[in-house]
Amino acid sequence: MRVLAQPIIHNCDNYTVGNVITYVNCNTSGVDPGSGGANQTWDLSSLTTAPPGTDTFKEHFLSNPAGSPYPSADILDSATSGGALYYDESAGQTSLIAAYDPSHSAATEYPTPQSLSRWLITYNDTFHSTFTRVTPSLSITGTGTVDIVADGYGTLILPNGTDSNVLRVIHYVSETDSAGMFGFTTPSINYFWYDDKHVAALCVILTASPGGAGYITGEAMYLDNETPTLAVKNAAQKFLAFNGNLTNNELTIQGNFEQRHIYELAVYNLTGQKMYNAEFDGTSEMQHFDINSQLTSGVYLVDVTEKNNVKNQGMIKLVKQ
Repeated sequence: MRVLAQPIIHNCDNYTVGNVITYVNCNTSGVDPGSGGANQTWDLSSLTTAPPGTDTFKEHFLSNPAGSPYPSADILDSATSGGALYYDESAGQTSLIAAYDPSHSAATEYPTPQSLSRWLITYNDTFHSTFTRVTPSLSITGTGTVDIVADGYGTLILPNGTDSNVLRVIHYVSETDSAGMFGFTTPSINYFWYDDKHVAALCVILTASPGGAGYITGEAMYLDNETPTLAVKNAAQKFLAFNGNLTNNELTIQGNFEQRHIYELAVYNLTGQKMYNAEFDGTSEMQHFDINSQLTSGVYLVDVTEKNNVKNQGMIKLVKQ
């Protein structure tokens, strides 16, 4: 068996304006997401295309338009089905603020956004969050939890090719609505496969258990095309490379910062809460910050962005013992 290096995904669902994603919709009968763990081979080459008319699914990522009912959204995901998703992209994650469902002509708002992805993720990472939702036109309210777990890595075989150094990420979602699904809790387990060459998932399998009656596969799809490619995006976006160390009261980072350039630094915990922020100029490769607070032991995300050039940005993960 070929042993693969443990992959680190840096841009998991970190979409930008201009992205266009096309998926091939597949028949769901007999679809098996396989097992988790190290050095897996997920053979999904037997996925069959759904009937014509439902066989493709395309998403366009657009600027949030002026006059949008959700001005805090950073980006709009417009689908060929007529649906629309409004995302917040900050604190190292993509979160859902609102969703429009054309089949019911109804908009659902998320006062506490639902976490959809963590951009920087690797094997055995876990993230827990909560969300709230309301659909005013249908008088539905709801609450839920999301547990994002990177449970395996290896090789993914799809009908359109084979990808190595792939990370599988599972979303365990539990949602209770006041009226949805007749008032009971609906758990779902959703499977996503990512590599570090794409922003979008290479393959998606969505399952749910209405009323706890066993999990049913509702959707299965694989990536057909992504434009622009991540390589093109990376050429346009200058990623800051830096490393760091985090102790009780001090954060130290080192990188090739440019003189007379101002940078913004933020430290987030894994729930997306900002724990510290500061500005600094690039006069020195080594930067020290007195965070003036006792951070508990755990993992933190450190984000650095050039103040006047948001395309010049980097993020690392640090562990405080």
